[in-house]
Amino acid sequence: RRPSPARSAKRAYVAPEYGGARYWHLGDLGLIELTDPVLGVPLVQVAWKPEWWYSLGLEDPLRTVGYGLTESSGSRPSDALLAVDMERVSHADCTTGPGWHWEPSVVHADLCVGNSECFASGVCEDTCRGDSGSPLFQDAQMAAAFLPPYTEAVGAEEGYSWPASIDAVIFGVVSRGPIECGQGKLPAVYTALHRFGDFIASRVPDP
Repeated sequence: RRPSPARSAKRAYVAPEYGGARYWHLGDLGLIELTDPVLGVPLVQVAWKPEWWYSLGLEDPLRTVGYGLTESSGSRPSDALLAVDMERVSHADCTTGPGWHWEPSVVHADLCVGNSECFASGVCEDTCRGDSGSPLFQDAQMAAAFLPPYTEAVGAEEGYSWPASIDAVIFGVVSRGPIECGQGKLPAVYTALHRFGDFIASRVPDP
């Protein structure tokens, strides 16, 4: 497979809720507009409604991909795009669960994600530094059980309309996690995209 031509960043947009260096965990989301479109990539649907996330079972498979470090002590990102399977962690377990947990103010209204293998053994595959901004998604066919019915009417009562040809539903992007990647029982926290629907819609044109 031939590599895609390089693209340059034309403009960057930072979520208005972003708290800066001191409150970096608030509104941890940005969008980058490229000089030229990228063709032949999967078509994704943002999970606009929070109930789409909470309708997932705690063992329903999710996936994230990225080019981040493959070892906590490493210094070089991966040359290849790697994937890891993850699972939803309840907000209660994420903030008040047994053992390691996040302070509620750090989690805020974002998504907690983990790996049952990691919780059981303390060692597992995980996202790491360099993966920030990578998508957390589920295959569209798997997500069809809870997506609203397809409708031509934008903003219909059933929810946002969405293309029938989508490949995946994206719930969030990698934000923050344990210092030791894949070496602890602390869940990772992903920015919840349903909190930024207006911001995303104002910057991303319809397909």
